[in-house]
Amino acid sequence: MTNLPGLVANLRAGDRRALAKAITLVESRNPAHLTDKAHLLDLLIGGHRPADTTRLGISGTPGVGKSTLIEAFGRRLISQGRRVAVLAVDPSSALSGGSILGDKTRMPELAISPDAYVRPSPAGGGLGGITSATAATITCCEAGGFDYIIVETVGIGQSETAVAGVTDLFLLLHSPGGGDELQGIKRGVMELADRVAVTKADGELLPAAKRAQAELRSALHLLRPKPGREPTEVDLVSARTGDGVDNLLLALTHQHTGLSRSGALKELRETQVRQQFEEAMTDGIRARAFRIGSPALRNKLQIEVEAGRKAPMAGAIEWLAHEPIQPTDRATEINAITLGVAEMTRSIAFYQALGLELQFRANDNGFATFRHGRNFINLEKNERPGSNWGRVVLFVPDPDAIHKLVVGAGFTAETEPQDAPWGERYFHVRDPDGHELSFARKL
Repeated sequence: MTNLPGLVANLRAGDRRALAKAITLVESRNPAHLTDKAHLLDLLIGGHRPADTTRLGISGTPGVGKSTLIEAFGRRLISQGRRVAVLAVDPSSALSGGSILGDKTRMPELAISPDAYVRPSPAGGGLGGITSATAATITCCEAGGFDYIIVETVGIGQSETAVAGVTDLFLLLHSPGGGDELQGIKRGVMELADRVAVTKADGELLPAAKRAQAELRSALHLLRPKPGREPTEVDLVSARTGDGVDNLLLALTHQHTGLSRSGALKELRETQVRQQFEEAMTDGIRARAFRIGSPALRNKLQIEVEAGRKAPMAGAIEWLAHEPIQPTDRATEINAITLGVAEMTRSIAFYQALGLELQFRANDNGFATFRHGRNFINLEKNERPGSNWGRVVLFVPDPDAIHKLVVGAGFTAETEPQDAPWGERYFHVRDPDGHELSFARKL
């Protein structure tokens, strides 16, 4: 993505397409998008932290009525002047990785409201019932002017506790009936709930809802409340009739206001971003572990584990002992390289076609800067013509993808992507001024 500042400007101006593009980028699992993702998020939070937003997590078993209640909440919040974003996480298939993403059909009014934004996202196998990019998606929505963020989770049980790591308040929904009312609720989820609501409390189900309310209250009395919080309350609510919806929403508002005034909300969010930072580092180390080292050793150990000759943990320990994760011995970073060019406009077009981000262009067309990861390539008008030959080696996740960009833009690569004896996959291409570029990655 070549114009992230422009995307951010459009997002802040209320462009819903820009918001959708930003979320698609932060949800991407393509390693080639990591740098753009990081840069986008830095631009979004830089000097524009949300002053008064609410982040509400809603969880419960499938069929409890999460989407119906969220629609009722959303209508009331919009009537109060709030702008509502709903991040609805759908379960992903363990076999295909696909998901239905049908939440917009379950929230028809919010889906078409100009003051609401409903974004279905696949869980993608993420624990906690939320995607790994949920926190970043919240950042995008708040930058887009939405001040009430609702995260609806997939409702898969104990791993739902992760939703508390990205929201201010956690509302747990429970349906009446179905035998033992506490059978489907895990202790870890109950302990993190700021409020519990029994849904479908109307008509013939009202007596069962009241019984569930009494049982849940008894169970909650046995649990310690969150530090500095009041004991968790249990409400009755019917999204169909509207009974209890206003009272529940008002109670959540009062709780959030209390957190904000006491300073607990600021402390909570600081703790959350610290945890998200640590989790992101862990995810990055795990991803890097599969890209480095000897594939032959890893495959050998995997075969032994699958055959039952070696325990999984023993295999991992043996691999780590032979292949320590030491990224400093993989590449030396070059902060910036300056190249002399004959025609600036032509050279800028070439580097943009490669997917590099233009950071700066002088008014007199004498100088330009491109970003590549954390490093930079500078172009300077060559006032003393001579030999422009040079080579810049750029490490990329996928040289073959860059090769396709080059050829697709009408340029000719000097070599096809190939594996080299020195342990890299690479290809060469020359820019319009004869500078040789080598795009490579470690094998």
